[in-house]
Amino acid sequence: MVSTQPEIISRYVTRDLDVLQGEPIVTGTQVAVRDIVVLWKSGVNPEEIAPKLYDLITPAQVFDAISFYLDHPQEVDERIAWYEERPILNVPATLRLNPLWDDVIENIAAYRREVDAASGMVE
Repeated sequence: MVSTQPEIISRYVTRDLDVLQGEPIVTGTQVAVRDIVVLWKSGVNPEEIAPKLYDLITPAQVFDAISFYLDHPQEVDERIAWYEERPILNVPATLRLNPLWDDVIENIAAYRREVDAASGMVE
C-alpha cells in the first residue's frame, strides 16, 4: 500500500488516506472532526469535549475542528449521516477511542473461544 502525505486543511485538521479513509481528523490522531461535532451538537460544551475523548486532543484542536465544521458543514454532516445509516459501523468516539478498547475486544474474543470450546464448537 502506498502511503500518501496527509493534506493539511487547517492548523489542527488534516486528511490522511491512511486514517479513517481520508476523513477530516485532528492531526496526528484518529479523532475525526465528526466525533467532535457529534458531541458538540448533542450539547457538550467545547471545553468539555477533550476530556470526554480521553484528553487525546486539546481544547485548541476542538475549537479548530468546530471551525472547520462551520466552514464545511455539508461534508461533515454527510459523514455523520453515512455512519448513522450503518449502525454496526457507528461506534461512538467515547468507545472507539477508549485506551482500553483493544483489551475489551480481546477479552470478548477470548470469552467466545472459551464458550465455543466448552460447547464443542472448536475451530
